[in-house]
Amino acid sequence: MHSAAGLLHASFRESSLDYETLMELGQSLTRSAPTALEIFRRTVFNVFTHNRDDHARNFAFLVEAACQRSFSPAYDLMYSDGINGHHTTSIAGESLTPGRATLEQLAARRDLPPVDARQVIDQVIDQVGQWSSVAATLKIAARVITQLERLFTRVRRTGEGVVAQATAPTRRNRPPGLNSVVPSCTKELPCDAGMHLTLKDIA
Repeated sequence: MHSAAGLLHASFRESSLDYETLMELGQSLTRSAPTALEIFRRTVFNVFTHNRDDHARNFAFLVEAACQRSFSPAYDLMYSDGINGHHTTSIAGESLTPGRATLEQLAARRDLPPVDARQVIDQVIDQVGQWSSVAATLKIAARVITQLERLFTRVRRTGEGVVAQATAPTRRNRPPGLNSVVPSCTKELPCDAGMHLTLKDIA
């Protein structure tokens, strides 16, 4: 398993990544269009569950037989305020108040079909909306269930533009895309060789 932080030599202790770059990296590594949609789904989930501890080491790719690469299952998921309230990985350049419009902008930048992007957003919002009923069947304190329900509702209402968004500036501009093409595995170029990119590969 190789994390995005390791692949890009990007810091996981501070903001160093945008989901657009992560999607481009995923498509380059896996050569699979569905990977971008799966990363987009993870993005939407992190936005609407207020998971702002979405640093570069919390995304990874698996190397399987014959050098087949895939986006890893999700891990280290929890609600978090992040650094000064910002997502550690920005969404199309936005890290403080991303919402549906920001997510649709991200999808458009990576050429995801608008209908697919809207469907993913709606599905995630619907699933997060079932938090209280699902949590009630588990051994979770009622106080915590209520606290998170209020948080998720506020995030959803803000993301949908129901309530005014904060006006504080984002921390950074959107990082540019990944220009390098990850090489294929050969006898002279083993799997690991294609898995170590440097920040110079980000044009």
